[in-house]
Amino acid sequence: MDVDVVVVGAGLSGVRTADLLSEAGLSVRILEASERIGGRAHTIEAGGTFIDMGGQWIGPDHVRVVALCQRLGVETFDFHTVGENLLVRGDDIVRFTDSPPLSHEELSDIEDAEQRIRDLAIRLDPADPMADAELAALDRITYGQWIDQNVSTQAARDYLTMHLRTITCGNENETSALYMVLSERTGPTDGSYEDWRLTGGAQQLVTGLLDEITGAQGTRATVEVRNNDPVHLIEQGDESARVHHASGVTSARYVVIALSPPMTTRITFSPPLSARRDLMLQRMPMGTVIKFHAVYPTPFWREDGLSGASLLVGRSIGQTADNSPPDASRGVLGFFFYADACRSWLDASPSQRRDAAIADLVFLFGEQAREPIAFTEANWCAHEWVRGGYDAVPMPGALGFDWATLREPVSRVHFCGTETSTQWPGYYEGALVSAQRVAAEILTTS
Repeated sequence: MDVDVVVVGAGLSGVRTADLLSEAGLSVRILEASERIGGRAHTIEAGGTFIDMGGQWIGPDHVRVVALCQRLGVETFDFHTVGENLLVRGDDIVRFTDSPPLSHEELSDIEDAEQRIRDLAIRLDPADPMADAELAALDRITYGQWIDQNVSTQAARDYLTMHLRTITCGNENETSALYMVLSERTGPTDGSYEDWRLTGGAQQLVTGLLDEITGAQGTRATVEVRNNDPVHLIEQGDESARVHHASGVTSARYVVIALSPPMTTRITFSPPLSARRDLMLQRMPMGTVIKFHAVYPTPFWREDGLSGASLLVGRSIGQTADNSPPDASRGVLGFFFYADACRSWLDASPSQRRDAAIADLVFLFGEQAREPIAFTEANWCAHEWVRGGYDAVPMPGALGFDWATLREPVSRVHFCGTETSTQWPGYYEGALVSAQRVAAEILTTS
């Protein structure tokens, strides 16, 4: 036996699982396909400041992430929201503060629809969302169909569609209506979950944790990390599993798959996974997103009374946010191409996408937005080992294959990752919840 446990994937869930198992005395080898660790947490430097190319927000409701920040000495700061927001529908742009500048009928239409989702979510069991027959019927329709059945104004349709795309990067006509109820149940929209950012960027949650683990060798079981080492086959036997990867074969008592559902399907399992699990995984594609940043000498939009936040319909950009560092030493606008708009730009060149993005920024914030001192693009759809973001989104029928299957162990193989969590899936908190579950599964049986 080479090690006690092989972890496939060096994102937050995989590294935290290794942390818990090593602390309990089990040796771990982490196999990561890409050249870096972090998974969907990726921080770079551009224009003299840190840039989160992947996930960036946390909040007080994310208690495990907050505890990890405290453990690692990672500071947080308030996400900038001071000022007026922008709402764009085609060529119309309006400023607002608390609620969108819509008619009473339109606002009531939105509020009623959101309340229906919340009421349904109260009834839903996040471990078994198909248990309620009425709720189960929602897995047979798309969220777009649900919107058509439950709202009467175009403004409400636009708003609910924008909301879906900002949290899943998915298309309303491809996403299970039941999944939107599940999302509300597992990550309530009236909670505190996008209040803070991490000084220095979110990837340090993973790199800092791994540095602490490897720095403690000799006082705990060994954790080894291998980058550029993709796994292509996992064979299970009575006493152990054999993991075939680019640099060789590793035998272990247990294997942890810390990947998104679509990436899990890239691995061959012997014996194969159940048909039920495989069919579910096939119905959970990644969302479609490209994340950009434009860096300026100052956050000039604040001088105009703007928060930097906007929601857009009918443009290339779907959302903007003020991603400036806490000392405002640079002005940073983070923004996204989502869903259908993103798909329309996938085959374009980076320079063509940049031109389209800058045009939208100038439309939003004026001529000062035309010449950033730095511009970054994170095309998660083109990332060989991710293929989309933020996370995997169930299509109609996916949950009907038994949602619990997604996280159930298969003999010596265990499954974690934010999508498998029944609390805050799609967030860093969900990744940490899943790591605790998988570590407990292994430690209970070892």
